Amino acid sequence: MINSTRKNVTDLNLAANIPQNVFGTSGNDVFDSEISGDSQFIGDEQNLSTDTGNDTVDVTFAPGGNLIELGSGNDLLFAGTNNRILAGSGDDTLFVGSAGGNNVITGGPGKDQFWVVTDSVDLPTEANTITDFEIGEDVIGLATTGLGFTDLGLIQDDVNTIIQALGQDLAILRNTQASALSSTDFVFDNNSQSQDSEDIEEPVDDDVPVIETPGNDDSVIETPGNDDSVIGTGDNSDLVLPTPPVVESPDEDNVIEPLSSEINEDISLFPTEDEGEIFDLRDFGDQVVSVDFVVTRSAEYNNYVGFYPIDDLTGMIDGLTPGDEGYTEAALSRQVPDIGIQTTNEETLNLSTTLDGGSIYAPFIIVNNTPDSLQDLSSVYFPFLGANSDNKDRVRLLGENTFGFEDGTDFDYNDLIVQATFSVATV
Repeated sequence: MINSTRKNVTDLNLAANIPQNVFGTSGNDVFDSEISGDSQFIGDEQNLSTDTGNDTVDVTFAPGGNLIELGSGNDLLFAGTNNRILAGSGDDTLFVGSAGGNNVITGGPGKDQFWVVTDSVDLPTEANTITDFEIGEDVIGLATTGLGFTDLGLIQDDVNTIIQALGQDLAILRNTQASALSSTDFVFDNNSQSQDSEDIEEPVDDDVPVIETPGNDDSVIETPGNDDSVIGTGDNSDLVLPTPPVVESPDEDNVIEPLSSEINEDISLFPTEDEGEIFDLRDFGDQVVSVDFVVTRSAEYNNYVGFYPIDDLTGMIDGLTPGDEGYTEAALSRQVPDIGIQTTNEETLNLSTTLDGGSIYAPFIIVNNTPDSLQDLSSVYFPFLGANSDNKDRVRLLGENTFGFEDGTDFDYNDLIVQATFSVATV
């Protein structure tokens, strides 16, 4: 039987004395994981939603594993390691070029700046992933490197583009063609570039397109508070690069240790892109797997989320593939008993239950309805596009064991967010 409790942001995790979910206000909020203050945001596997306003978030030295929603406004972010970042609408400035990297960032609507390098000495350990780079609108920034556009490697990897420089992968642009990128999609530290475009030798390989590096001395961006810092990228002269705060490494006595758990054995079930938004418990045979859900809602609709077992990673059930006639009815008939997730808007719901090992489970969302009163099957959506009536992506992987659901047209994937923690009893 499922156990559920509701809590708001003031309710604390009793074991760690920190809230799982932290919310901002409609004003210009500042969240710094090194100075948690009243919000108790330390950047350790927490969910942060800053709401509206021009907010600032700094998780440079935080343990990571956070879900950070910046909401609307022109926000400023200093990312650390292993975070899922939803920047929301607005012209956001996102510094992701230090610490461990491996962040997954969705910029959202607006002219966003993704600074993938801020210091050529202190590079991210792993490449950061940008899910929605808009050519001609967003820009990729590399500061204090002395690099130009022709110094970059733009590698096509299936449907994605890998940006390489300084001997490593710096960023992955999902669903982006490398051949479509040009110098106007990048911004560099102009002080370190010693050559104008006419001085740069063109590539000799006939198969490589000749792309001129901008050399317009009139296109500069003044960094606030520092007259010596100018950024130049040709057409991107309207960009303003905020001065990053000078942050020193924390003293050993002030380091916040990651939280530990002494109950059971935690299971990491981070699906790959090939697997999609599913829970794959096939490795756990006949074991009973405990599941703790944390659910947040930011939507007018009272949506319903459930789970159903599938036969393979394609979503097949009883010989039906997603999109086949009768698939939706068959999926709903397979729903896992006692897991029907609904919560009040802007509140957090905690659920505890179990799942049988040895199976694969996929989620579904019913928009503003429940299985008992459902009449229109077109309002049921799955992580498999072929099964959705509008053929649109309605379920998105936001982080490890964390799914975001979309019920409308803004595609911010925060209408319901379901995060799961798994464990099995150790012998």
